[in-house]
Amino acid sequence: MLLCFQSGGEFGDAYTFVAIDGDTKLVPCFHVGRRTWTDTEIFIRDLRERIVNRPQITTDAFAAYYGAIGL
Repeated sequence: MLLCFQSGGEFGDAYTFVAIDGDTKLVPCFHVGRRTWTDTEIFIRDLRERIVNRPQITTDAFAAYYGAIGL
């Protein structure tokens, strides 16, 4: 979790979604946002547009992944 300064003088948190290729260690996409269903879907849709094959997916079992990946 990353603390960030938001407009209006409030502190908040940001979550970084990262896709990493296991062989090359390249990062095909990432997304910084809240840990919400909406931000998860944004990340997964971006990832889906950037990869050709079916990837291996390893997560921390955040429930939003199941819905977003199944879209």
